[in-house]
Amino acid sequence: MRKTKLMTSVVAFALVGAVAAGGALAGCSEGTAATDGSATGTPAQAKAETPAQADASTTPAAATGEKTMQDWAEMYPLQYNSYATEKYKDVASEFFAEDGLVLYENKGNKLYRPHGHYGTLALEMGPVARDEEGGLIFGSDNSINVRDLHYDSDTKQWAVDNSTWLDDIDAAGYTAGCYACRSSKFDDLYEKYGAAAYSMPMDQEVMDTLNGQMWDCAVCHGDNPGSSPDATLSMFTQLSRDAFDELDPFERVCGQCHNTFNHRSHITDQASIDKCDPYRYGFDIDGLLQAEIEDGIIDIDEATGIIEGCFDEPQLENTQGGNHAELGLTCVDCHMPKTVDAESGETYTDHNASGSPLDKEASLEKCMSCHKSQGIDSTDEMVEMVRGKQRQARADVAAATEKREQAYDLIKAAVEDKTVDEATLQQVKDDYTKAHAYIYICNTDSNGRAVHNPDKLADNLSRANVILDGIIATLS
Repeated sequence: MRKTKLMTSVVAFALVGAVAAGGALAGCSEGTAATDGSATGTPAQAKAETPAQADASTTPAAATGEKTMQDWAEMYPLQYNSYATEKYKDVASEFFAEDGLVLYENKGNKLYRPHGHYGTLALEMGPVARDEEGGLIFGSDNSINVRDLHYDSDTKQWAVDNSTWLDDIDAAGYTAGCYACRSSKFDDLYEKYGAAAYSMPMDQEVMDTLNGQMWDCAVCHGDNPGSSPDATLSMFTQLSRDAFDELDPFERVCGQCHNTFNHRSHITDQASIDKCDPYRYGFDIDGLLQAEIEDGIIDIDEATGIIEGCFDEPQLENTQGGNHAELGLTCVDCHMPKTVDAESGETYTDHNASGSPLDKEASLEKCMSCHKSQGIDSTDEMVEMVRGKQRQARADVAAATEKREQAYDLIKAAVEDKTVDEATLQQVKDDYTKAHAYIYICNTDSNGRAVHNPDKLADNLSRANVILDGIIATLS
């Protein structure tokens, strides 16, 4: 379906991982979003007002003495090394490959989407290794290939032969606002330029300000990575409005990025921020859709004039009201379990937040504390039970999507043939807008859609199918 919205195109491998793992970066694109993740802060900027237009240096942090993620890594090695892991380089498991999830092909070899916050950092930012002065290490080879990444097991960092990522990102249409929920350093730009920072082009100043600090410790811990995590990023602390206080800090910290806010591409000045209140009608899809339509955060299909909402990364919204939430579980509880280091015996928080809980024994043991009473006797059985629900959810979403495409084709034909009266045509278009939203918010929750809130998933799909059956019956 062609749309009037500006859609960035993937022009190089350096961008592919980022676009796939964060569909809302430069606009929304429907499809399978990144698996759930979190990041782990005192809300230093919570309820931030319009920033003073003060001067801010864009000198790389290493040159100013400001602590970087690598500095904090020396203080918290277990946490950092569980985050900056080599595992992201593995291809997707056979489970994900069942859907033929192929991100790109290289020389005939199918390579599956690398996975996780650090994986996306390495893919998008390219060089993440640093020299003795703290500067980023760039290679001279302009080829872009995941196999050009080289992991140093001593420093726990990656070097990559790619010096063109800035040009690639700029050519793809990225703006600085694409990093509003990916780096605490975006807020340095926001402090200096105000809301105009969202539409700034990617240039050397932006690169120097980001300084390779992607999903850095400050995103979740503010100035003190030893503090309890919370949302710190100005985009979320402003746009969440009064709903900020309704959420648990351990929900907010992950939800500041994993939410349906498709506002970055619409922000041009402070007024465009101030007019948006995404949660004013609540967290359910009807309220989210209404708010998006009223705020103009929508797409218009060129062929039919249908309005479509955008609900990328809806993990925060979908968990609300679910069984896990009612039990008091948060993103951090499942995705960042307390883990014992086998070598030292020290207990620490696993920071591989975007990794699946099904791959973590500590997470599965927490699952078992409730699910054992349901007859699940082992962590292997726990995994298989969840995988079965995920397969069913994927099949249900696929079936609803197929029906939606059928309804769309009928609406498009009616528009072209002018065989349906205007009132009826407008009604089916309005109905389609709702059905599209109900499916979209399920589909972009990745495999979390079968875990975060299965009852909401089933209800959304049921409502979508009823609406689509009505459209098909009207227009057939």
